[in-house]
Amino acid sequence: MSRMKTTLNKFGLVAAALGFAFGHTASEFISTVIGDALMPLIEIIFNIGDWQNHTISIGNYSIEWGFILKDFIRLGIITTFAILVLQWLEKPDDE
Repeated sequence: MSRMKTTLNKFGLVAAALGFAFGHTASEFISTVIGDALMPLIEIIFNIGDWQNHTISIGNYSIEWGFILKDFIRLGIITTFAILVLQWLEKPDDE
């Protein structure tokens, strides 16, 4: 068991697994906040009945834009957070 712990720590597998689990949970939380708090506000602002099924017609095509917008906002938030964390990690320590 000790050898397994050493191997897991040596290659950073425990940290990677915890990071993956935290990242996935945070992503789901952000998705929930956007879907249950932000998108209803967009419904009110743009006077839309149901953001999930609302469509935009372009010629003969109809696009359900609600989930696209929700995922785009989610991507923007996660990307911004990742950039801020990377900038913080690269910042030299002030001693």
